[in-house]
Amino acid sequence: MPELRCINSCVSLLVPSGRRVEKCAAACLQGYAPLYNPFEQFYSRYVYRRVRHIFNRPICSTPGAEVTLKERATDDYNWSFRFTGTEKRCINLGSYNYLGFASPSGECADAAEAAARR
Repeated sequence: MPELRCINSCVSLLVPSGRRVEKCAAACLQGYAPLYNPFEQFYSRYVYRRVRHIFNRPICSTPGAEVTLKERATDDYNWSFRFTGTEKRCINLGSYNYLGFASPSGECADAAEAAARR
């Protein structure tokens, strides 16, 4: 983490962000939480964009034990994505459905259907 702060400081000096707070505006903002954090800007600009293809994965099925993901590709270093038209079945290792409520069949789905029919 100290390395990122050092890189952030160097980049902030070399690349102006264009978000300079005027002295009169700073006086009006006393007591309010800052909406702009330089580290958040650095993270979203230089770190998150490079790995967002890992986190933002569109799924085509219910999030059960397995999920079907839509394949996509990028030509501009993760600024935008295009769908390739193929799908890929993967094991769901996330805790999105750890209770099994989203599965279309199984113990939870059968119990919910029985309760709704009463």
